[in-house]
Amino acid sequence: MLLGANIVYATSYVAARMTLQSVPPAMLAFLRLVIASLVLASLPRRGSAQPLSRGDHQAVAWMGILGFAAAYVCSNWGIAHSTATNAALLITVEPLAMILLSPWYLGERLSRREAVGAGLTIVGSMVLVVNGIPGVTETLLPHWSGDLVLVVAGVAYASYSLLGRRVLQRHAPLGVTIRSLVWGAVALAPVAALEWAAGGGRSGRPRPSPGRSISRS
Repeated sequence: MLLGANIVYATSYVAARMTLQSVPPAMLAFLRLVIASLVLASLPRRGSAQPLSRGDHQAVAWMGILGFAAAYVCSNWGIAHSTATNAALLITVEPLAMILLSPWYLGERLSRREAVGAGLTIVGSMVLVVNGIPGVTETLLPHWSGDLVLVVAGVAYASYSLLGRRVLQRHAPLGVTIRSLVWGAVALAPVAALEWAAGGGRSGRPRPSPGRSISRS
């Protein structure tokens, strides 16, 4: 199931890249959260939901603000200023951040195999993202600003799983997801409104300069 979910989610980078031609990053993230919350809210729920404690409410709020709002808007902005290929590669920051932060936040133990695997993933992704070997390739970090924001997005995505681990042990996933989506939409609403008003609905993706073409999508 997790493999299927990742295959489906992989198509979102190309779809986002195309949509960002006409919809700015924060507005696109806001619309995704609103639509997702409405769709999930329409699904039937089994049993009665248990009330959340104050700590759980705070965790769910940060899941929405960091794991949805910040992650989505950073991901969209990064794709707009980088490439869909780099976004798909740099999403490996999410599991890496979870591996590295789990011992600190959840008290989980990091095995030697996990540490080696994380290191190899970082090296492999960076070689591809920087367009080859530093000092040898013709162009070094051609999309550095977008790539940097994509790294931030990966860490924000990881925060959702880290913050939600304990909450999901006590509460149904559907209710927690809906609440976090709503929190994310609320946090993004003013940002999306200001962005739309300032840019007139134009995407944050820079136009290519005359005489240059975009070699990768």
